[in-house]
Amino acid sequence: MTLDRGAREWRHGSSGAAEHAGTPGKRSQTDRISAPPGSERGSSSYPTSTALSGSAWLDGVLGFASGRSSEHSGECSCAGCAVGRAEPRGDGEDPAIVPVNEVKKQGADTSGADPASTAPASPTPGPSSATPGAPATPGAPAAPGQAPSQTATPQTAQSGNQPAPGPVAPPPRTSTPTGDAAAAPAPPPTLTSKTKKTAPSAADVRTTIAVGEVVDFTGSAAGTWTATGGTPAATAASATFTWTAPSAPGSATITLTVGTQSVTKVMTVIAPSSIAMVLSSQHGLTAGTAGVCMVTNVTVGPSNVSFGHVQWLEVPGPATNVAGYFTKFSAATLHHNPNPNWLTWNDSNTGLTDHAAWHAVPGPYSPGTFQWDVPNKYRVAGSGAAGTEFTTTHQMFAMTDNAGTMTVSKGGASAARTP
Repeated sequence: MTLDRGAREWRHGSSGAAEHAGTPGKRSQTDRISAPPGSERGSSSYPTSTALSGSAWLDGVLGFASGRSSEHSGECSCAGCAVGRAEPRGDGEDPAIVPVNEVKKQGADTSGADPASTAPASPTPGPSSATPGAPATPGAPAAPGQAPSQTATPQTAQSGNQPAPGPVAPPPRTSTPTGDAAAAPAPPPTLTSKTKKTAPSAADVRTTIAVGEVVDFTGSAAGTWTATGGTPAATAASATFTWTAPSAPGSATITLTVGTQSVTKVMTVIAPSSIAMVLSSQHGLTAGTAGVCMVTNVTVGPSNVSFGHVQWLEVPGPATNVAGYFTKFSAATLHHNPNPNWLTWNDSNTGLTDHAAWHAVPGPYSPGTFQWDVPNKYRVAGSGAAGTEFTTTHQMFAMTDNAGTMTVSKGGASAARTP
């Protein structure tokens, strides 16, 4: 900013105002400040509100005064004043005031130029805010004969002007972790499963399995395995786990734990629920005698799991709904005596046959009926259990005429024969 005439004359006197008005080519980042009342020097023609620039404004703020009649020579020892302190120019004249944070223009010789023509125009100072008769502000220049104030009180910048900002402290530096601390946390483990056997109507990657079905689990990392049902219940650290479902329906949770993280998978275990039969063949019987026979292929369901580790057994029982021709036979004769051995289905839920027949029926013949209501049991192969009933099939016989024509039906399959 430029020095106005009032400021130059106040510092150097009227005779040297033009000569020592300031050093052209210098630019200060400081703002103007109005001199407080009582700071006027010399003639009363000088304005009561004098605009100061360079380091002169600092003299006024800190309240230093010199013994000379036309300039301040008091010095402050703070870092800011030390930077802007006047240094001798080397020509025997008054020192050139170097403002704090000033920018020097190197290589320019402006010793004969008018400061007003080389420095940027400064805004016109506003009216003085000093109130006549008010007590002097601490830190203001002392009146002639009065000791300067020893305590510098920062003054609020007027007309929106602010002192030059000081250096800005850099933000705190945060250290970057190195080594193990810099490593990202391990992702949680994952697991996949696949059944040993393929179900007739479902893929191997499934969570619904048959009682006794075997499943292979694979983890993303080695860890400990636990199961809330089936076998084994737990294993040592490993990346794989082969598990056999329990012998009863329900659910079981498989858990893989790696370090402090775990992943689980819930397996739904189901039992057989149906029996279906399809006619495969018929046996030949003695000619001239009544009777009927059929051999069926047996399928256990449902088909979305594999019952390859499940066994089947029919339960013996008496005849029911006996009528007509068949009433002449004893209960023992009509009693159902199935195969007493447990039979194992294959992995496709089939592979077993059933023989439904009544051979060598004597005459005379007449219409009549009876049936066997057959409970069916299952158990997991090798368990040695007594088995659990899961469905009942109805094997029905009928003689339809006096010629001895007979029919048999069971599990959806049927056959007929005339003697």
